[in-house]
Amino acid sequence: MSPESDGPVTEADGMTQPAVARFEAGGTVPTIPVLERLAHALDLELVVRLAPRTAA
Repeated sequence: MSPESDGPVTEADGMTQPAVARFEAGGTVPTIPVLERLAHALDLELVVRLAPRTAA
């Protein structure tokens, strides 16, 4: 996300601009609910997938 997108994302999902900035800077590890809110605000679908490891 860029500074230009902070406004629409924070407005759509109820997150504060400082919360978005911490997320962008790597200062916080997002939870699944936070990722769901961000996906919704960006009109995206959150997909979490577990897959078997491939042989190294």
